[in-house]
Amino acid sequence: MKIKSNKKRNYIVAPVVVLSFFLILSLATYLIENDLFLSINYFYIGFFTSLGMIVYSTLSKKRRLIGVRLSLIMISVAMFFGMGVFGRINGQVEGFFFYLFAGVYSGTVTHYLVAKILGPIILNRGWCGWGCWTMVVLDFLPYRKGRTKLPSKFGWIRYLHFAMSLTLVIILWFGFDYTILKEYWDVAGMYWFLIGNGIYYTVGISLTFILKDNRAFCKYVCPVTTFLKMSSSLSILRIEGNKNLCNECAACSKICPMDIDVISYTKLGKRVLSSECIMCLTCINVCTKGALKASVGLDF
Repeated sequence: MKIKSNKKRNYIVAPVVVLSFFLILSLATYLIENDLFLSINYFYIGFFTSLGMIVYSTLSKKRRLIGVRLSLIMISVAMFFGMGVFGRINGQVEGFFFYLFAGVYSGTVTHYLVAKILGPIILNRGWCGWGCWTMVVLDFLPYRKGRTKLPSKFGWIRYLHFAMSLTLVIILWFGFDYTILKEYWDVAGMYWFLIGNGIYYTVGISLTFILKDNRAFCKYVCPVTTFLKMSSSLSILRIEGNKNLCNECAACSKICPMDIDVISYTKLGKRVLSSECIMCLTCINVCTKGALKASVGLDF
């Protein structure tokens, strides 16, 4: 019973930190910018992310995916259609650069700052685990734990992808005088967003079945991880292991969807410092000794 109690308690920190972060952000947005829509948007994201985490921790092991999928569906579908389809805003990484060059600090720029650049300093790579509109499709495929692991050197592909995206924007912006004039940017942004995501889904699904790994796209192709890995390396929210409770069964390392050697951090008495961690809480779920938890702190 004590182990079960510990495991329940170990799930509390993550949803509390997530909800607190978005509540503060929502309130600050309303008070400073008087933007009620954006304020409600931040509250919505925080509410469903934390709710998904709570549902995950409450249900049995076989049903906990319901919590993850609840969060993914409610957040990513709302943002996909709200931003890309009805809002006609380019939420791709290229859209972020276009808006940045144009000096338009709303929409895509705000989203990237909160979810992918500054937010991970607080929330780690929670976006990848609980809100990504690419993973809302890939997460329903059958290979949650990758069966084929490519050598780490293949991680350079995502950095190349990031560099190619930035280069394309620079060429279009400075070489062809491509601007984001309102009269055509609405339509152009929507098509860029939809076509870009169509390519992402095609590549992601193909890699999933080739490598038998739902997260293959995240590990080897996604350009956004360039932002996420940098800022999440400073994150105050991480997974922490108690080496006194750990029986070294290594179930956490075996099940990690991002191929992190979780037990090695626990043995050293360190929190999981890998910038690949997506705070999915899977390792906490499989630990029979309640040795893992989400914690807040600083790592030097």
